Amino acid sequence: MENLLSIENLTISLDKHNNIEPLVKNISLKLKEGKTYGIVGESGSGKSLTSLAILNLLADKLSVINGEINFLSKGNLLELKKNHIRKIRGNEISMIFQEPMTALDPMYTIKYQLFEVLKFHQKLKKDEMYEQSLQMLKSVGISRPEKVLNNYPHELSGGMRQRIMIAMALICKPKLLIADEPTTALDVTIQAQILDLMKDLKQQYNTTILLITHDLGVIAEICEDVAVMYAGEIVEQGRVQEIFDQPKHPYTKGLLKAVHSIGDQSAELYSIPGNVPTPDEFPKGCRFASRCPHVLETCWSTSPKPIRITETQFAKCWLFVEGVENHE
Repeated sequence: MENLLSIENLTISLDKHNNIEPLVKNISLKLKEGKTYGIVGESGSGKSLTSLAILNLLADKLSVINGEINFLSKGNLLELKKNHIRKIRGNEISMIFQEPMTALDPMYTIKYQLFEVLKFHQKLKKDEMYEQSLQMLKSVGISRPEKVLNNYPHELSGGMRQRIMIAMALICKPKLLIADEPTTALDVTIQAQILDLMKDLKQQYNTTILLITHDLGVIAEICEDVAVMYAGEIVEQGRVQEIFDQPKHPYTKGLLKAVHSIGDQSAELYSIPGNVPTPDEFPKGCRFASRCPHVLETCWSTSPKPIRITETQFAKCWLFVEGVENHE
């Protein structure tokens, strides 16, 4: 199966002349067409920065200092001119941002905002734009779409606004949909509805999804493959089933232990000790060293390289040498 998107050794720093350790370091991912790939990790892991780099939406002080992001026949997205990337952004690659209330413009109706997307990317008449907007709102489960088109964002619930964001992202039928924390701040019932909706729309449009979340439950629900990020690095990646059944990196094990402890009323709620380090606190070696229960002397001085565990599973940890676990 062809790679829709291939990220190779992506490294993002505050600027090209800054001596601080890169915020995101040597990220490599391959997204297959029609699949859902998850990136999971705590806040500050670099998940959103990675997704923003794909669309060339990094803040001015941030720079990609190494790596490639190849998208089908478009070549390296990082080398495209601004007017070229604008034609891809929102059309062939779309994004659902974290907070729909701030992502939607409070000054304009839903119709105006959907029309703006269509006007920029597709040459349609006004009645065609109206019909397409109506159909897309229906496809994301919004009843009375004629009324909703004339609403302003503040007149809609959080779940409705999230559906609008999904409709806006899918209205041009993109090949890749980046969903950044699409269920954050939604109650459990609405979360389940949004995830079901994304699964249905993926089947309907054969859209590839890159899902960014801190929630392992969401990963288990919707993804086929997953990368676990910590402090700007991928520490483990592979098929969802093998990562959940046989996690190898101590960070992945800690995340899963925290999830399992939630459902165990007899056990104390588990959390990984400490916090994700800030860039000026990154150690020379493994960035998880200060929180790892199995830290070795080597971990402090030398950064580990990804080790193949199975055909599809990799872990970036000194506890492995040529795929053999030294330490439990």
